[in-house]
Amino acid sequence: MDTAPAPIKIVHCADFHLGASFSSLGVLRQQLRNEDMQRAFSRVIQICRKEKPVFLLVAGDFFDSPFPPESFLSLARDSFESLIETNVMISPGNHDPATVGSCWLADGYWPENVYIFKGQLEKLTYPGLKTHVWGAGFAESYQDSPLLGTSASNEDDFINLCVMHGDLTTGASTYNPISEDMISKSNMDYMALGHIHRRTKILRAGRTFYSYPGSPEGLGFDEQSQRGVYVGEVGKGICNLQFYPVNQREYCLLELDVTGLSQSEIVSAIRTKISGYARLEENLYSIELVGDIDEDRILSPESIASFFTDVFYIKVKDRTRIVSKASSEQSLKAVFVRKMQERIAKSPDDETLRLALKLGLSALKGKAGIKA
Repeated sequence: MDTAPAPIKIVHCADFHLGASFSSLGVLRQQLRNEDMQRAFSRVIQICRKEKPVFLLVAGDFFDSPFPPESFLSLARDSFESLIETNVMISPGNHDPATVGSCWLADGYWPENVYIFKGQLEKLTYPGLKTHVWGAGFAESYQDSPLLGTSASNEDDFINLCVMHGDLTTGASTYNPISEDMISKSNMDYMALGHIHRRTKILRAGRTFYSYPGSPEGLGFDEQSQRGVYVGEVGKGICNLQFYPVNQREYCLLELDVTGLSQSEIVSAIRTKISGYARLEENLYSIELVGDIDEDRILSPESIASFFTDVFYIKVKDRTRIVSKASSEQSLKAVFVRKMQERIAKSPDDETLRLALKLGLSALKGKAGIKA
């Protein structure tokens, strides 16, 4: 009678997006953020050197493009080659598909311990480990039909791993739709997924454990909190994975009610809010000012932000509501404020409308008695 194979150690990562553009941060910060992305990858390589996993599962969008700069390519190649005890299994994603001319199809470029899945689901077998590694990869930027299918192994005496980039959904998707039912029917022991940048817990569908580790470095203010990878052992009915943070900086989106506050009080309140973050000087902050302010007060987000030169990046957004003092609801000023507030409510991210309201109030200053 065959005995169950021993659990194997893996590292599961995804969505590095090496080479991503951070142009909105300015030239210097864009360069620094690209260095942060490379540093996060180097930390994953350091984890692999320490933990010595049998497999490093890279679940797509490792690069932000299928044609990354040579500096990123050589970093990846040399780093993977240094992992002499680890098999690197890569599933190209929608950002870095294995399309014609892509880096993944370069003959002889990648070291022998690297395997790249370039299309439909396929299986590699490691008899000494009693393990199958399944994978599929994007061949173009869009993948309407599921790559997983139902053709997975039923060999219960082998560990079955799968690495894949795809969209966990109950409906259609152009990014390789994957449903929980597909996962459950796959008979995998663990599915290493990529594409969703928010980390999930270790989930389970049927006998199959699965997860998204999220992006190792945040790419925007919709990707907050610590970022990292999963490390640990998987086997038959076993999944002991731990989250290892690797990010250099955090994106922090904060809201502050400034009703009744002076500018110096606003600066002090922001300082108090960001003081709760570890390594606060290294983070990126987006501060949204909300609440009611008097029409005679003009907030200057740029001036407020200028008090925080000690942090890596900060953007202050004015989302306040201007309250008119006009005594008559039909005064020109009152009508103007009301109409503009209605337009702002429909397009709260339109900075031009907020600026127009401020300029209009300045122009109407002292004319509150004029009737509309």
